[in-house]
Amino acid sequence: MKDYSYTKKQFHTIKCDNMKKIILIIIIISLILFTPSKTYALNTSASSYILYDMDSGRIFLGKNVHDIRLIASITKIMTSIIAIESNKLEDIVTVDDSIASAYGSGIYIQVGEKLTLKDLLYGLMLRSGNELAWTE
Repeated sequence: MKDYSYTKKQFHTIKCDNMKKIILIIIIISLILFTPSKTYALNTSASSYILYDMDSGRIFLGKNVHDIRLIASITKIMTSIIAIESNKLEDIVTVDDSIASAYGSGIYIQVGEKLTLKDLLYGLMLRSGNELAWTE
């Protein structure tokens, strides 16, 4: 007949090991049951978009990623950066007829109007005035 007598320390070790196994099994079952099988992280009405990892270049999600798009917002940001770095924000700028070739949203300035560069930048960035990027 086999002896199943344990010391208190042995019994405690066996009890803890069994408890760890039970907790691990409960965690694994919970993860399996409560983890959604599909995750819908993007709900957009955009006509094109791309979600990718910049380090690997791997595309996770995209729609019309190869369509050619206008880059008006990036152009406005770069125009603003260059204007701010010029340190001439208080200079007076006269609006010329080049604004006629601007398209998209605008703030309705007129040819010949005189504004500070700072005011033009406010109109460009806050009101999204595309014609202000054309002003020389």
